[in-house]
Amino acid sequence: MDVQLKNVQPPDEWKAAVQSKQKAQQDIQLAFNERDQSLAKANGDLQLAQQSATILLQEAQTNATVILQRAVNNAEAIRRQYQEQAEIAANITKTNGLSIDGYIAYLQNRLMEQQDNLDIAMDTPQADVVTTGGNSITG
Repeated sequence: MDVQLKNVQPPDEWKAAVQSKQKAQQDIQLAFNERDQSLAKANGDLQLAQQSATILLQEAQTNATVILQRAVNNAEAIRRQYQEQAEIAANITKTNGLSIDGYIAYLQNRLMEQQDNLDIAMDTPQADVVTTGGNSITG
């Protein structure tokens, strides 16, 4: 015997339960997809931040190296300048048989020679006796 059922409808509660289950599975899959997207974006942002930090660190190290090298070069130039001045001073002192005081006097004389128009300002000397027109005035 063959039985044919026509127009058989499941109960509404069963249909609602199936739909609810399907919706829950879709929501779960959507949540997984959104999580994966968020993780991918966060990882991309992290990599970008790490690259930016690496670039900034390299720039800072390069700048520090340049500044340090400039300082070393300047220090070396100053050291050479003082070394040359010391050698000149030693040569002048030895050649002319000068003491330290003699060398200082030599430098003073050289400075005076190099001045075209030298103005010297001095305080007025204080004297106990000032002579005016043959008369002495005691202070």
